[in-house]
Amino acid sequence: MSLPAFGVRRPVVPNLLLFALLLGGIFFGAHIRREFFPQFDPTTVLVSAPYPGAAPDEVERALASKIEDALRDLREVKEITSTVTEGSALVSIEFESGKDIDAATAEVKREVDALQDLPDGAERIIVEKIEANLPAIIISLYGDADERTMKRAIRKMRDDLRTLPGMGQIVVDGQRTDEITVEVRPEAALKHRLSLPAIADRVRTAMVETPGGTVRSSTENLGIRTPGTNERAADIAEIVVKASPDGQVLRLGDIAEVTQGFIDIDL
Repeated sequence: MSLPAFGVRRPVVPNLLLFALLLGGIFFGAHIRREFFPQFDPTTVLVSAPYPGAAPDEVERALASKIEDALRDLREVKEITSTVTEGSALVSIEFESGKDIDAATAEVKREVDALQDLPDGAERIIVEKIEANLPAIIISLYGDADERTMKRAIRKMRDDLRTLPGMGQIVVDGQRTDEITVEVRPEAALKHRLSLPAIADRVRTAMVETPGGTVRSSTENLGIRTPGTNERAADIAEIVVKASPDGQVLRLGDIAEVTQGFIDIDL
C-alpha cells in the first residue's frame, strides 16, 4: 500500500502526526533563543608585552620568543601568532573549539607569570581573552573642521547617546589622545645651567598634587593641599624651573616652547 493510499484510508494517524508537528512547532517557536547577532564562543587569548623604546628585533628576542616557548606545551592549542612592532609584542593563542576559555586564560597567565630573565625595561605583561564584540550601529563624523573641534563634537555625541534609555556600550574610535609637548631650547638651557632631567623633574613635581597636612579648629578639621598645575599649555609654561635669592624666577616658557596637541600615531 502506498503512502497516499494509507493516508486516505486511515486518516487518524496522519492527522495525529500533523497535530503533533503543529504543537511542537508552536512550542519550540515560542521558546527558541532569538538574538540579533549569533553568539560566539571565544577561543583566543591575547598576550600584550610592552617594551618601550626597544627595536623590533630586540622585542622579538627578549619577549616574543620567550613567550612562544613558554606556551608551546599548552594543550588544545590550534595556532600561536606573534606580531612584533617597535616597543611592543602581541602574541595571539587560538585554542580548539570547545576549550574553556577562562581556564585557558588562567593557564596562559600562569605560564607568562613564570617567565624569568625578562628585560628590565619591559613593562607588565597583560593576558586577556578576546571576546567578539560586533557593533550594532556605527556613526561616522566628518567635515572640514580642525581635529580638536571634531574631538569635542565626538564627545558631545557620546554624552548625548548615553542619555538614551537602553543604551549599551559606546566605543569611540579614530581620535588621538591629547598631548602637551615641551621643547626645550638648548641654548637657553645652557645659559641658565639647566639639564633636561632637572627640567623634567621640576615639571613632574609641579604637576603632582601635594598634601599639606591638617589644620584643627574647635569645630572641624581642614585638610590642606597644594593642587598640581592644570594640564593646559599656558599654565604649564608658567611653571618656575629656577629661582634666585633676589626673587627673580625663570619660568618654563622662558626656555622652552610649550604646545598643546595630540600624540603621534605611526601609520
